[in-house]
Amino acid sequence: MIFSTACKDLLRKDIENFLKKYNSFLPQKLSKIAIFFEITCYNYIIKFYRNSSYLVEPKNLDEKNGAFRYKLSPTGYPENFSYFLVKKTYRYRKNPKEFLYEVRHNIPIQSYHDPNIFVIPDIVICDGIFREKKDKRYYKGMRKLVFIPRDHVITFAEVKHYNPSPEMIFNFIGLVNELMPYLLKPIEKTYDKKLPKHLAPTLMISGKGNYHASLIRKSLQKRYIVNIILGLFSWPSQVYGRQHVNKLLTIKK
Repeated sequence: MIFSTACKDLLRKDIENFLKKYNSFLPQKLSKIAIFFEITCYNYIIKFYRNSSYLVEPKNLDEKNGAFRYKLSPTGYPENFSYFLVKKTYRYRKNPKEFLYEVRHNIPIQSYHDPNIFVIPDIVICDGIFREKKDKRYYKGMRKLVFIPRDHVITFAEVKHYNPSPEMIFNFIGLVNELMPYLLKPIEKTYDKKLPKHLAPTLMISGKGNYHASLIRKSLQKRYIVNIILGLFSWPSQVYGRQHVNKLLTIKK
């Protein structure tokens, strides 16, 4: 899929306008359209929370200039990058309880099945708990591995700047199986109303795909608690638009 320079500029402008609302800006000099699209999808997740009545707040901005430092690769420690804190308060018999979550970018997550295996989805929502280990099996022991323990993962999203293929979509289901396999079982899609709502694990694809891709999407969303969103480049409000939020599959944690 080939996008023009005009499309890249459009994504850049969208990112800049988003950050401007939080008195921040994009410091990195970027050239790849896939990176612009990944950042934009991260911002769409924040818009989803905002339109779901969460309070959202940027954290760990650059102390010198207020820039929002997106974590654009698996390298680097989380404390060196910015993120969004999203929060919602519920009142239980007049006693308020605040739920806090962090929307992170390119952070290793511990496998649900094996504590020594880690995978790195593009976007992850967690409760802010991190663990670390320094082991020769990871990075040759030259630096520590900072990861999110499996019990502290809320949900995640994967971003693909391609036209969707069957293999791409089914690979995402493999990722869900590794991180949140209980969502692949036929369970009731009813939730405790006292818990905050989050997007179910979501595959975000820029291209629209063909009729077959659409059939696969519909089939998987009937079987499992996942979202497969196609055509995001031309229809971004699928993720965050107020008229669409209630149509997405969600979980409560």
